Amino acid sequence: ASSLWKRSLRCVDGKGKAALPGFVDTHTHAAMTLFRSHGNDLPLMEWLSEKIWPLESHLTADHVYWGTRLACLEMVKTAATKIACFIVRAFEPTDVAIALATSFAPMPQAIKIPNTAASPI
Repeated sequence: ASSLWKRSLRCVDGKGKAALPGFVDTHTHAAMTLFRSHGNDLPLMEWLSEKIWPLESHLTADHVYWGTRLACLEMVKTAATKIACFIVRAFEPTDVAIALATSFAPMPQAIKIPNTAASPI
């Protein structure tokens, strides 16, 4: 184990507490955190066609990276230990994979990214 991992270990007094397993987020579009609360009072198809898809068409790889990093921070804070991340349709999975890998770098067992020719990791 890395020295960072060893230094982060601590003992917590669990008396009177409940131990819960990590939560699993089975459907997330991580980069879309950037669009949170944007027209969320609209019916689904109107929201998608008039708000989300027009904005999504202007996303850059940098937006996808930082939106995914924000989502990762929120997932860590809310005890999500596994995720099923759906990719923004205009981008390669590696754009999200890089953000996931750099977000969870101190915890090397947190994610597994397939080592493919398309993956820079």
